[in-house]
Amino acid sequence: MLTSIVLATAVACAKAQTQVAMNACTAQAAKADDAREQRAYTALLGHVPPADKPLVQTAEHSWSAYRDAECKATTARFAGGSMAPMQYSTCRSALDADRIRTLQNATKEGG
Repeated sequence: MLTSIVLATAVACAKAQTQVAMNACTAQAAKADDAREQRAYTALLGHVPPADKPLVQTAEHSWSAYRDAECKATTARFAGGSMAPMQYSTCRSALDADRIRTLQNATKEGG
């Protein structure tokens, strides 16, 4: 499922003329999406009772490991190809967008 963040990345990166430029553009977008995800996570930690913070931290660590493994698995068919980095970055952006929504909803609900 393409999210609005992934669509925005696709539009912004559509101007790239080479695969190297597309890879760089999507990598930069994934890095920005990861920063947004980290901000949402930090915001949630600010709303969680101190006793529950270790649980949230463990969940976030596990989610990050899942995201990385999922993107490696779903982009494995591109391994060794010039599109592999772009596909991996696009996967990360999509999963980060979903995670951002989850973290923001949890923050609104009080952790």
